[in-house]
Amino acid sequence: MLCCLGMQAQEFCLKPVLGGNVSTLTGGKGKGKTEVGVVGGLEGEYRFNPGFSLSAAVLYSQEGCSDDESSDIEIYSPYGHAARLGRMNLVKVPILANFHLVKALHLQAGLEPAYVTKLERSSTVNGKPDYKHFIVGVPIGLRLALKRTDICLRYTYGLTNVCQDNHSSTFSFLLAFTLGK
Repeated sequence: MLCCLGMQAQEFCLKPVLGGNVSTLTGGKGKGKTEVGVVGGLEGEYRFNPGFSLSAAVLYSQEGCSDDESSDIEIYSPYGHAARLGRMNLVKVPILANFHLVKALHLQAGLEPAYVTKLERSSTVNGKPDYKHFIVGVPIGLRLALKRTDICLRYTYGLTNVCQDNHSSTFSFLLAFTLGK
């Protein structure tokens, strides 16, 4: 399932991604603890020259938060009730600029839209879920490019709020491995 095509100094690679992340929600009045989840998907990268490339991936990611007592966090909304949030399943599409600092070390930064496919705990307002399905984050990190494996370490800060009442955003740390060159 690995595919790499080279043309002069330009090269396109398609490779699988597998890893894990540690995430939580910020904001609200609950005391959220981090959640550990799995990340997996497919990444494509186009190298323009030896110093710069663009990459995009489609990733499945498990994220969210928990607290000591009930494995979820209470985010208080202006509607007078508490939204209970917990683990989320997301489809993320990170679009990254890769700056090749030295031969094997790359700086990554970009934009990461995500779609929440499932949220284990939430409340409703007028029969509708009290969370947003579409969220956006800004990932920044480093990638170590080895012979047949890349190791990525990224931090993603949420730009949009998960709750409809604008009280919480998500952030996560990602450690992922890609295979192939």
